[in-house]
Amino acid sequence: SQCQSSCIVPSWDCDGQGNCYDPGTGNGQFISLLSCQSECVNVSIDYIGLSAVKIFPNPSNGLINIEFMSVFGSYIQYNITNVIGDLVYSHKTINVSDNSSYRLDLSYLEKGIYFIQIDISEYTINRKIILQ
Repeated sequence: SQCQSSCIVPSWDCDGQGNCYDPGTGNGQFISLLSCQSECVNVSIDYIGLSAVKIFPNPSNGLINIEFMSVFGSYIQYNITNVIGDLVYSHKTINVSDNSSYRLDLSYLEKGIYFIQIDISEYTINRKIILQ
């Protein structure tokens, strides 16, 4: 094949206004245009601000830290799916306080790419996480 190690696999990101684009790096949040378009339509990331949530380290050995700088809501729902869309982790935290932090232990999962969806009351944040 022509492509040994220098090929960049297409991936997709959402611009926060409902538009999908390929960043050209292979590191986009979505693995297909269809999944980007279905998730990107009414994403409220800009409404709560991208800096409101930190997910680290990423890549990770399985322990993921999530910090919320300003949370406005009564609950946080975490859903993690694998690349084929199977739900592999789900947790709901109720009575969220401002400037909260949580640690998720995902070390039991296979190494690879996963997608975390964080619902904070009526707002949604989607991120790609890598376990290595």
